[in-house]
Amino acid sequence: MANDVIKVKVTKKAARGSTPEEFANTVRTVVAPLLAPLATREQLQAQNNTVQALQEAIRRRKAESSDALDDLMERLAKECRLLVQSNERATVTARDVEAAVRLLIPPGSP
Repeated sequence: MANDVIKVKVTKKAARGSTPEEFANTVRTVVAPLLAPLATREQLQAQNNTVQALQEAIRRRKAESSDALDDLMERLAKECRLLVQSNERATVTARDVEAAVRLLIPPGSP
């Protein structure tokens, strides 16, 4: 920040007729809002680390969710296959899928 230069355009009207203290106060009121949004490199790095950690947590959760969904679909397919074989048919109907879901997921579970 010490090497950064901020250029402020001051009109002749603002510079003329004011004491050095008044002029300095005017410049401070103009420059202070410009400096406020600037964050230090350490603050930006901390924010980046936080965002990266959050993204990693979301990625892990999505992977766990995907694995659970894959497992459920695999068990449903297996149960549907067993139902079709027990009924000696070659096609899986909506009724077979519904029965498989009822067998795998106990009643009253969300």
